[in-house]
Amino acid sequence: MVYAHVVPDNGVESIFDGRSAMLFATVSGVSLGLLSGGARRPPRSALPRLARRIAVRGGVLIALGLWFASLATPIATIFDVYGLLFLLAIPLLTLSRRHLALLVVVAALSGPALTGWFAETAAEPASLLHAMTSGEWGGHLGRWLTGHFPVATWSALVIAGLLLARCDLSARSTQAAAIVLGGGSSLLAYSVTASTAETSAAHSNSTWEVLGSGGLAIAIIGALCLALDLAEENGWTAVARLSSPLAAIGSMPLTLYCAHFAVIAVITAPLPLGSDPEQWQSVSLLIAMTALGVAFALLWRRWFRQGPLEWAMSALASPRSSLRARRMDA
Repeated sequence: MVYAHVVPDNGVESIFDGRSAMLFATVSGVSLGLLSGGARRPPRSALPRLARRIAVRGGVLIALGLWFASLATPIATIFDVYGLLFLLAIPLLTLSRRHLALLVVVAALSGPALTGWFAETAAEPASLLHAMTSGEWGGHLGRWLTGHFPVATWSALVIAGLLLARCDLSARSTQAAAIVLGGGSSLLAYSVTASTAETSAAHSNSTWEVLGSGGLAIAIIGALCLALDLAEENGWTAVARLSSPLAAIGSMPLTLYCAHFAVIAVITAPLPLGSDPEQWQSVSLLIAMTALGVAFALLWRRWFRQGPLEWAMSALASPRSSLRARRMDA
């Protein structure tokens, strides 16, 4: 996502545009699954406790996203959409794998159509939806329904991530299925759009983009889990060394995302809104932000299991558990 935000593309879509955000959304679904029991879906008796923890996380993400949107930076924020999707996913935590798989298909096929209907209806001046999505706060609802990351479309990715967690990502069968099915979905989508008038372009929010970029995200998750498991089983120390920066970054995605957003906000603050992105985007900025982010994550990881904002989020969602974890780290 840093690459997509800070490297000039000269009007040409890069491989990271849209796909990085869809990978991020799918991973957030995996995190919801791991938080709520992993391969074992939680009993209904545990749902109120889980709902409170996830609702706090969702609320914090919504607040962050709304604040970021108010800064009027040249990049679209996704945090508030993630937070809303977290809240909407709470009733899904106790569903079976079969039901989750069915929901993924329904959301992938119907979500883009629903998003298109929202856009058409909101564009009609006499419609109730137009009135609801007008004004400062209504504009946020409009972003959730028809913006860069519409909830109806992106829900498929979070549900897919939750399904991956429920299928046990440590199992070879799940890893292989993720690679084959995700890769097959991606190949199908990009083959169809390359030979027809359909589109899978970044932020087109079409079914083909969901199948293409979402399928690629699932395949990447399966491939990385498989590679790391094989490295651990076979003692491939080189892979372990290469993966340590990724593990460090993975322990603090919220912290690093907020940091990179803050840097962009500071850099672009003197520029008029809508100015040419190439006035501030550069490869050197990517290198600097990546190097500093990896260095900070590796240093922090030596003493703490979670990033600073991740720990704060956990403390808000589950104060007792976070206090115990902090004592263990100490």
